[in-house]
Amino acid sequence: MRKVFSKPEDVAHLWANRHQDEARTPTGNFYFSGDIIYSYGSHFPIARIMEDGTVMFTLDSYSNTTAKHISVVRSACSHRKKIYCYRINTYKAESGWDHTGNFSTWQTHIEDNLKSLARARKPEKYIGAIESIQEDVRKYADYFKIEISLELQELYKDLTYSGYTQYAKDRAERLALLKKEQDRKRKIDQAQKIRLWLTGETSRAYLNGGYDFLRVNAKGRVETTQMVEIPYEIAKMFHKLVKTNKVKVGDTLLNFSVLEVGKVIKIGCHRFRKTYLVKFGNNLKKPKKIID
Repeated sequence: MRKVFSKPEDVAHLWANRHQDEARTPTGNFYFSGDIIYSYGSHFPIARIMEDGTVMFTLDSYSNTTAKHISVVRSACSHRKKIYCYRINTYKAESGWDHTGNFSTWQTHIEDNLKSLARARKPEKYIGAIESIQEDVRKYADYFKIEISLELQELYKDLTYSGYTQYAKDRAERLALLKKEQDRKRKIDQAQKIRLWLTGETSRAYLNGGYDFLRVNAKGRVETTQMVEIPYEIAKMFHKLVKTNKVKVGDTLLNFSVLEVGKVIKIGCHRFRKTYLVKFGNNLKKPKKIID
């Protein structure tokens, strides 16, 4: 079984789809062992896949390189439910999780944001950060079926003071307008990324949860926006299944499992519109020369 891969994306995909128990990059600075994937060593676990498939994902980041590793892992497990926290347990479940440490870190961050909020000209930034922390805390506590720490519960009471309430009461309306503008910019940005990728100017397109696309590369293989290559014959065979409505959940394409079938077809961490797959396959011609 191959264990060394030149691309961090390949290592992350193998981990996220649970295709083998271990893999690493040539330098060993990005690897996984079992359910946990690491950056630069066991001191920095990025994420862990729990028994139910949920991913416990770190909120920490120590360097630019580690931040890139985190981005690669987040993209690879985009198809999985994620719970964010600061301390990713690296031992067996029965050893316990550091709930106290996680709650304490969240408490510190809320307190820091409250201090900044008190003197902020643009309080929305800190209000948004506080609400984001509260949501992370809620999801974490719900997942483990535990009570939020008493210290955090007391701190939550401080969030009702007038300075916070004054800006938070109409936040829903502000967020709706902001989301609309962000969605507009995201669509423009993703259209640009797809154009550059389709013309071969980039090797990968990070689409932030959008739909994936396909192209035929110089090797004569079908390639996804996430750099996965599919031999021509396998691509045509899968296209036939999609077109004739015979593809079903549980089928596999290379090492990826089909997770959803409908107007959207989800294969591992890839999401395609069904109509797009059919159209692409209809226009796919056998290359004059296929490089294996």
